[in-house]
Amino acid sequence: MITPDTINAIFETGGGIAVTYNCIRLWRDRAVNGISITSQAWFSTWGLWNIYFYWYYDHTYSWYAAIFLASVNSLWVVMAIYFTYFDRKQYD
Repeated sequence: MITPDTINAIFETGGGIAVTYNCIRLWRDRAVNGISITSQAWFSTWGLWNIYFYWYYDHTYSWYAAIFLASVNSLWVVMAIYFTYFDRKQYD
């Protein structure tokens, strides 16, 4: 039987896969264009909250999926900050 936890975990996992593609694209481009780092950081923070929330309410599948999504969201934010503020090779 498919429970709401399972359905939510499917959505969270799908989001994690999509953000993984964004990380790959950011790695290739080494530049952030057309998106605010702040908005992605907000969703990363929300993802960290979801890890606690799902654990508290015993939503096991969603908890695992939230770890995946929050991890790749956080990775994207760190990469975006690095490529925006610290990787100046693109301007040489």
